[in-house]
Amino acid sequence: MNGMASTRLTTGLGAPGLLAGVDIGGTTIAVRLADDALTSLGRSTVATVRDRPEAAGRQVVDAIAVACRGAGVALERVTAVGVGVPGQVDGDAGTVSMAVNLGWTQVRLAADVTASLGVPCTLDNDVRAAAEGLRAQRMLGEVSDFIYVSVGTGIAAGIVVNDSVLHGAHLFGGEMGHLIVEPDGPRCACGQLGCLESFASGPAVAAHYRSQVAAGARSTLPAAEPWTAAHVYAASTLGDPAARAAVDRGAWAMARAFHHLGVTLDISIIAIGGGVTAAGSAFFDPLEQALDAVRASSRLAAAVLPPDLVRPLPTGYEPGTWGAVLLARKGRVSAGTRDPLWKEVGTRSTTATPTD
Repeated sequence: MNGMASTRLTTGLGAPGLLAGVDIGGTTIAVRLADDALTSLGRSTVATVRDRPEAAGRQVVDAIAVACRGAGVALERVTAVGVGVPGQVDGDAGTVSMAVNLGWTQVRLAADVTASLGVPCTLDNDVRAAAEGLRAQRMLGEVSDFIYVSVGTGIAAGIVVNDSVLHGAHLFGGEMGHLIVEPDGPRCACGQLGCLESFASGPAVAAHYRSQVAAGARSTLPAAEPWTAAHVYAASTLGDPAARAAVDRGAWAMARAFHHLGVTLDISIIAIGGGVTAAGSAFFDPLEQALDAVRASSRLAAAVLPPDLVRPLPTGYEPGTWGAVLLARKGRVSAGTRDPLWKEVGTRSTTATPTD
């Protein structure tokens, strides 16, 4: 830890230091401020600016400043930062090697944030960080094997096996959005054809709906609005056949991908979160119907996709920002010193459940 960071840990206007957890998504950057007891002191969001890797560090710092103003606390009280970023993240080097949905490559994000704030900054892939938050805070119960899937602008998973998050040999562990579910499917942003993300992500569901309407399908949505996945899921429950077709298409692709994961990893829980799941039953009911169809196809499929496999996140819990808060606390520990609360939060999990 540099001298500037050490000074900041003992100042902050005489008040206790705060942890800033930053969850970067393709649409928004969410920031949560918390204390060492994992009590949430504030949360805010700002819009993500894509395709500007040179400004990535400034975006993070500005987002934290917005959160501090909203919480009525001084920026100087922040003593450590954790950041979850979608894509290939090297936490040891503090770099984002590749974030396709953000248009970032080779970004020295940790160093840039530390240079601006003078406090340690720790990085990880956003969904792996979220999975670590779920694991450490025991939000899914006392389970040591599970998958957390985030469905939003993109689709990715945090895979926990034997109570440890899988990062992978090339730091791509959990990039399930790029499982190929249909070899002749649409072109994905990664360059391949038929990736899960090109069927079931929020933009993919909205794009398929728009393509159907452009081809002559009747729409029940106001023509003047820019249709999003939220509009499509809502319309699917109100008798819009094109919306239901787009939703069912995404659900079919998700069910197929879950079958791949089931026969590969045989995980006990798949917890699903992310912006698209805000649709609630409009998202989960078609997914269960698609899973039922896969289960009916073989005894093996039924065995690896039991009825209680897929579930929503606990109500009110936001794993992205909480995972990033835990990253911040881990990064603030002095070299060679282990945070006793990092590996096992256990009975303190209730203090980490957000109320906002």
